[in-house]
Amino acid sequence: MARTADQIVAEQLGALHLQLVISQARVEAAEEKVAELTACVHVLEAAEPSKEDAETEEDLHAV
Repeated sequence: MARTADQIVAEQLGALHLQLVISQARVEAAEEKVAELTACVHVLEAAEPSKEDAETEEDLHAV
């Protein structure tokens, strides 16, 4: 039985919709990972001594 043009278009549209849903899920997962990594960077930056915090020349070289 031959498929009509409408059936072919409907199937293609369904496949594209599925690809869109999968892509959206991947984007959401990537955004969550970026948020996690950003939080880690903030923790590391907070734990790292800065040049502004160095009180002595020795402290400055430690940074």
